Amino acid sequence: AALREALRSNTADQPDGAIVAQVAATFALPPEQGQSLLDEVQLQGETLLDTLTDKTLLEKLMARDATGAYLTDITPANFPTVYSACRLLHKLALLLSRFKVTTPDLKWLLKNSVRFGLLDLNALPVTAVPAAPLFPAWLALCQWLDFKGLYPEPEDISWRAIFDLAGAATTPDSAIRTAIAKLTQWEARDVNDLAVGL
Repeated sequence: AALREALRSNTADQPDGAIVAQVAATFALPPEQGQSLLDEVQLQGETLLDTLTDKTLLEKLMARDATGAYLTDITPANFPTVYSACRLLHKLALLLSRFKVTTPDLKWLLKNSVRFGLLDLNALPVTAVPAAPLFPAWLALCQWLDFKGLYPEPEDISWRAIFDLAGAATTPDSAIRTAIAKLTQWEARDVNDLAVGL
């Protein structure tokens, strides 16, 4: 109902801005995170933004009779994709708030989580049990964020940047070790000893 009212009061030609604002407000997300989730997370092969701005869906949602009353009640049966999108957004918002995920980290995770074995935000179940257990990837994400939180990031290096270096086949091991030492303030020899031990 809140989404319907937001769209009703929207005076812009496109509904995107109203939907982003409503999602951010409903799920207590920073607007940038709401935008990122809507742009990147998919539901049944479509981004959440495409799902919620589908022309046929919006026409059905906003159709009114001569008295101004809406023709279609907002129920899971009448708007299954809207309810699925909202359930997924609720899970995502809960995860982001509990883990205190920053906007830069969210944007990076949306692009790289699968590559590094972290929880795929597109894989959260909505209407069915996931095809494979998600706990190992969830635990990996928890550990990634936990380690990141131990070390304040200088302006010119980040935990994300180290993973980007590690993910590039052409990056020399020495460059990765140097970046780790810079982030953690560990001695270079300690980082080298750790790498040898691994």
